Amino acid sequence: MAAKYQLIAGSLREEIRAGTYAQGDKLPTEAALRQKWSVAIGTVRSALALLQAEGLIEPDSPRGWFVRRIEHQTYRPQSDGRTLKSLSENEPWVQQILKEGREPSQSLEVEIAEPPAAVAERLRLKPGEQTAIRRRLRFINGAPVNIADSYYPLWMVQGTEVIIPTDIPEGVSRVLTEQGYTQMSAIDEFEVRIATPEEQARLNMSTGQPVAEHRCTTFTSEGQPVRCSVHVLPGDRNLIVYERTWDPHAESDPKESK
Repeated sequence: MAAKYQLIAGSLREEIRAGTYAQGDKLPTEAALRQKWSVAIGTVRSALALLQAEGLIEPDSPRGWFVRRIEHQTYRPQSDGRTLKSLSENEPWVQQILKEGREPSQSLEVEIAEPPAAVAERLRLKPGEQTAIRRRLRFINGAPVNIADSYYPLWMVQGTEVIIPTDIPEGVSRVLTEQGYTQMSAIDEFEVRIATPEEQARLNMSTGQPVAEHRCTTFTSEGQPVRCSVHVLPGDRNLIVYERTWDPHAESDPKESK
C-alpha cells in the first residue's frame, strides 16, 4: 500500500493533469491539505516536495505552492533535414514557434574541444582529435526547452563560419557542401535518462527529472560522418512527434531481405 504522502501527491497530480488546477494556479495551503487528509504537516510537505521534484509545482514564499507554468515544445526530428536552401540552422524551428504565436530565442556559443566519447565514436575520430561544437540553448517565451549541441570534426570546418559564434544565414549544410561534405543520410538515436547536474543548471530543472537525449549523426553518400547533434529534451516540456510513411504493397523491409 502506498504511503500517505504518495496518496496525497497522487491526488494532486491527477487534479493538475485534469485541469482542476491550471498552470499558475495556487494549490490549497499546507494547513488545508493537512486537515483534508488528517495527517501531520510533515506528511503534507513530503507530498509537495515529491511534486516539486517531478517539476509539477513550485513554491512562492510566503504565498504558497503554485502549479508551474511550462512552455511545451512539439519536437519533430524529421524537420531537421539537411536542406541546401538558404536557411539558417535555426530557421525551421523559429518559424514553427512563431506560427504557434510564441516567442522563440536562443543562446549560441562555439567551443573547440574533444567531444564526449559517444560523439567521438559516432564521428569516427581518433583519440585526441578535436571538434568544433556549436552549443545552443533554445527558449520559448523566455523559458528553456532544449539543449541543441552540434559537433563537427575540426579538420572539416576549420576556417569556415562554423567556428564563429553567430547564426549562419545560408545554413551550415551549405557551408559543409562547399567544403565537399554534403549530408545525405542520418542515424537517429533516442535515450531516456536522468538529467546531469550541468543539464539541470542549463535547463532550470529539478534534481532527478528525466530527459530524452536525441543523437543525430549525418553522413555523406560515401559514408563519411559529418555532424553529430545532441539534443537534450526535458521530459516535462517536450512532445516528440515522429512522422513516417511506408509502402503497404511492399513484400518486406528491404533491409530485412539482405
